[in-house]
Formats: sequence, C-alpha cells, structure tokens
Amino acid sequence: LLSGIVLLCILTAFLCYSQEAANHVVINEVCTNNFSVVCDENGNYSDYVELYNPAVVPVSLTGYSLSDSRDDLVKCTLDSMIIPPKGRILVWLDGSQGTAAGHASFKLSSKGESLYLSNRSGIITDSVDVPELSYNTVYARTEDGGSQWGRQTSTADENNGKAVLVYSAELAEPVFSVESGFYENAFELKLSAGKGSFITHWIAVIRPRNHRYMKGQSGSVMPV
Repeated sequence: LLSGIVLLCILTAFLCYSQEAANHVVINEVCTNNFSVVCDENGNYSDYVELYNPAVVPVSLTGYSLSDSRDDLVKCTLDSMIIPPKGRILVWLDGSQGTAAGHASFKLSSKGESLYLSNRSGIITDSVDVPELSYNTVYARTEDGGSQWGRQTSTADENNGKAVLVYSAELAEPVFSVESGFYENAFELKLSAGKGSFITHWIAVIRPRNHRYMKGQSGSVMPV
C-alpha cells in the first residue's frame, strides 16, 4: 500500500512539473517563405513554426494555442501534441480548414507579422514579431531556447546552432542633386550614396526634342 502511495505521489509530482514546464515552451523558429526547405506529411512546402521544449520531461500542449492575432488567441489549438524532452515539433501555417493535428487555420505574411503562443488560461506565454523574409530563410533563435534572434538558414526539427546567419543590408536611396523634370539648358547632375555605400554604375536617359538617347556608366556626368 505504501509503495502504491509513493508511486501515486511521484506520478502526481511529475504531471504537475510537466504542466508547469509547458509554460516554458517557446517559439523557436518561424518560416513564412518556404519554397523548398521542408515539406509536410502531404508533400506540401507550407510555412511553419517550430516549438521547442527546454525541459527534461515531455510536455503536453493540451490547452495551448497559436495565433497571428492578439485579439483572437485560439486560432489553432495544440491539443494532443506532445513535445519530448529538449525536443521540437513543427506546426504548419497552411491555413487548413480541417482539424488535422499540427496544421494551423491561418497563414503568416512573408512581409512580416506577429505570432503568439498562449496557454489554457488565455495568457500569452511567448510571442515574436517576424520580419520580412526572403525565400527559404527563417527567423529563429540563434540557439535553441535562447534570447537572441536572427535571420538564418532553416534547421527545421534540428538544433538551431547548426544554422548560418543571413545578413541583409538596408541601403539608403541615392540622392540626386537636381530634382526630376524637364530642363532647357544643360546642367551637372551629382549622385550621392549613404555612408559606407558607393555607386557602381548609373544610366542616364536623356530625351531632348529630337528623342536621342544617351547611356552613361560609372564616372563623371557626361554632358549631352
């Protein structure tokens, strides 16, 4: 009898710990432009989110939900889904109208959107603002469960530490010394780029009354 009581206490403690551990499950990787990275069980290259369990026990996600709207957190329920210890699961963001486990009823825009993970009490346990992503890149934690995020190559259902960071340069638009318009007299046109940038080539298209065209390449402005 005593052994049975001890076993029941251990099981109860394990379940309580597992339920608490579910609150530490995190959004680990998001792909909103899956062209050929990884396909689902139907062979479709749908966008996805990877959830990571940092605990040393398996975690049930019953009562948990994913959504792209803070005002409607229960768009995709995760009931019956279990993440193994230190493990990951993928949820496909394919806008499925059915109730297939692991498939969300919404999609995320590749131009950038927010994603929310909430528990059975309607409390947001994790969220991420996903930036614009190019083909086959993801926005993910640089280490599983870590605090640093970045654009990188996909490591769907694998350790994020294997990924390669993808750098994207945001350049300022070049500045023209003269506004666009129609001019009767010749003038010097200067182009300038932002700090750390340079202009590799330029093309000037001149349309005078005789409709002649001229193209110029890198160097000083060529007068007509």
